[in-house]
Amino acid sequence: MTTSILKDAREHMDKTEKSLSHEFSTVRTGRASALIFEKVTVDAYGSPMPLNQVAGIKVPEPQTVVIEPWDKSIIGAIEKAILASDLGLNPSNDGMLIRVPFPPLTEERRRDLVKLCKGYAEDARVAIRNIRRDANHRLDRLSKDGEASEDEVRRAEAEVQKMTDGHIKDIDEALKRKEAEIMEVSACALTILHARRSSPGSAQQHSSRSSMSPGPLLTSPSSWMATGDGPRAEVFPG
Repeated sequence: MTTSILKDAREHMDKTEKSLSHEFSTVRTGRASALIFEKVTVDAYGSPMPLNQVAGIKVPEPQTVVIEPWDKSIIGAIEKAILASDLGLNPSNDGMLIRVPFPPLTEERRRDLVKLCKGYAEDARVAIRNIRRDANHRLDRLSKDGEASEDEVRRAEAEVQKMTDGHIKDIDEALKRKEAEIMEVSACALTILHARRSSPGSAQQHSSRSSMSPGPLLTSPSSWMATGDGPRAEVFPG
């Protein structure tokens, strides 16, 4: 009996961890990704439908997603759905395709995304602990009903705790990786900005611009977004 309880607990914890991985995959990081559109629903044919059920979604470039509606008559509805989502993206449609550029994330937006991911991780931790509680409750019932010895129950409870600790550790590590992925975009873009400003050609061009309109050196993604200066493309590690 203890074996089936342990099996159920392990399966539910694994599902929780898998669900968290999926939630993380839908969070923007500045890199173009088709996965983040999974939560977008389109009002089509009289009812809300998942975007990936009414259009093909491709990533032809590191910074661009192209959406091709199978029925061109709903292209406006798709564009409206993307604009109404919380993705912070601005699609453009040419009547046949929708192109969605992924601009650099501002510092404020990155902080918001990290906070969102921390919330997902905490929900997963709570779910894991609830699974542990339910498993221990079932084990306690076995002991009280005489269906398992006290030694069997203690060993099973120790195994449940071991599973819990392992899954909590996996969640913490997954959160750290996701945070690093979100913050990595800014670091790479900033490196390119400095490289461009230090090159002879760009230095001369910047000097010419400065003589006409002096201004401070822009050193953060949020300042690029506010002024339009700086690189307009993400840099992705090879």
